[in-house]
This record gives sequence, structure tokens and C-alpha cells, in this order.
Amino acid sequence: MNLCVPDSKKSCAACCGLYNVTNGTRQHLERNLAERTILFATTERTADSLESFQHAVRRAESVQPLDSIIHVCEFAGFLDTEHSLVGCMLHPSAPDNRNVDLRGMCHYGSMACKAFYCPAWKELPSRMTKVICSAVEDWHLYGLVATDVHFVRAIFDFLDVVAGTDSWDSEVLNNKALSAFRRVLLWKQHWQGAPCSHVRRSAYYIKRDSCIESKSPVERILGSLEFAYRESFDSPAMRDCIETGLNDLAAACFS
Repeated sequence: MNLCVPDSKKSCAACCGLYNVTNGTRQHLERNLAERTILFATTERTADSLESFQHAVRRAESVQPLDSIIHVCEFAGFLDTEHSLVGCMLHPSAPDNRNVDLRGMCHYGSMACKAFYCPAWKELPSRMTKVICSAVEDWHLYGLVATDVHFVRAIFDFLDVVAGTDSWDSEVLNNKALSAFRRVLLWKQHWQGAPCSHVRRSAYYIKRDSCIESKSPVERILGSLEFAYRESFDSPAMRDCIETGLNDLAAACFS
């Protein structure tokens, strides 16, 4: 499975710095991506024109990166008319590029973009990624969830304990179970502990950490949410909310 573009309904552009902004809500990012896409469609595929496009996006968005090390790429946009797929508009397969690789114009350059694979590619087994892809049909939520190794593994570790095995058949989950999965995954997009926060950080560059994985699933999920929203949720009420949600998910999967 191609985690970057698992199907025609969604894709991920977290490594393009998509969520590394002070307002990473779906509404805000969708507006920016749509405006970039419209402007890029009228941009000639020449070095001067692409550089002018880059400067125009910077002026229009006035981006303030949350992490100064991670570049927010101006060339991330929508790759389809339905605005379901996000990705690199400089990619050779992107609309109107005629199979020409233009990624040399971006901040990291063509070779870096070609060679990079986020940790999720290696550290999330297929039984987990298949469920995520089945439960999520939105590019914004998908990019936040599919790249968060600790968040996804914590959910499955909880379910494995309830099931008494890690070999339960995740491929036969019914619609009720997938809906319950979706409700838990939506915590990365809307969390009751941060109703006013606009931050939605992606953990795409964070590798598995044995110290983190020694904690309980509830604590690991809490940590993932704190990272995503850049806020502290260290309270019994937040832990109870997570545990209740996980128990409801387990009941939907195994009842």
C-alpha cells in the first residue's frame, strides 16, 4: 500500500510542511490549498514563473512555521478537481506537468523529495494501515493520523489487550466498527480539550520510541493529542474520555 496516496479519495502531504502552521484546521488549509491550485494552473512551467508563484504564495499566506526546521512548501496543492488529493504540484504526474519533474524548484530539491519516506512506512504494519485507510476518507484527517506512529499503535495495543491477541482479523471489521474507529481517529482533528485551538501538528517525522511505548495506551494517546494541539491535557477527565472512547471502540470491534 502506498501510504502517501492509498486511494483516489485521500492522500498525505504532511512531509510538505502542510500542518506546520499556526492554523492547521481543515477549513484554513483547504482555502490556502485551493488558492494555490488555482494560481498554479495559470503558471507557466518555467523557472522564472515558478519562482514568481513561490513568492506570491509567501506574500499571500504570510506563513509562520511552528517548527522553523520544517519548511512549509508553497507547491503543495490539490491534484484533482474534487479536492480530495493533496500533494506536490511539481511532481511529474501532477496536472499539466507532462511527466516533467519540476521538484528541483522546491526548497528541499528533487532528490530529497524522491528519497524521503516517513517513519510510518516502516513502523506501521499493514493490518493497522488498512484499517486507517478504510476508516478515513478525508485528506486532512488522514495526514494527521496515518503519520502518527505512536497514536495508531497505542489504539491497536489497547485492542490487542482486549482481544487477548494481536492476530485478530482487522480486515473483516464491519461498518459499525469502522465508524467507531473513525470517532477515535477524529480526536486528531477535533478534541474536546482544545475547542479553540487552531494548531494541528503532524508527527510525521517522529520515530518509534521504546520509552514512549512502555507507557499505557491512554498515556500515549494523550501525549499524541498534546503534541498535535500543542497544549497540555494532563487531567483525569481527559484520561477518562480517552479510556471511554477506547472501550467503546473495543466493544464495536469485538461484540
